Amino acid sequence: MKKPAPIKPLDPVLADFIRALARDAARRDHEICMRSGKVLSAEELAQLTISETVARI
Repeated sequence: MKKPAPIKPLDPVLADFIRALARDAARRDHEICMRSGKVLSAEELAQLTISETVARI
């Protein structure tokens, strides 16, 4: 049986970029939930996020 390849650590710059994207997405999700005034399911949140993204473009 073959051994799996060792997992290499992420490049620090790439890791920072991924963290920044996650932080921005969490901030937007929080803003949308607070404006809606209710707890949203993942599907409802995705629909609102898509409509806001399209509105920005």
